[in-house]
Amino acid sequence: TKQTAGAVLPDLDFAAEVSKVLKKAKLIVEGGIFEAREMERVSTINPYAVVVGSAITRPQVITARFNAALKLK
Repeated sequence: TKQTAGAVLPDLDFAAEVSKVLKKAKLIVEGGIFEAREMERVSTINPYAVVVGSAITRPQVITARFNAALKLK
């Protein structure tokens, strides 16, 4: 959408703001979580759940990331 074009994921600032505004809601964070350090950062806002999706369910994405890392060296 126009509102999300160019968004950097995971958008932890947005998730933190939602957590503050909707104090009693169960926050589920989803989008762009591929690395353990991203999960650590997400955990600082204490979400109810985190969806990792493509990081574990799309072999072509996982393979492309490893391939790109090898090309950097």
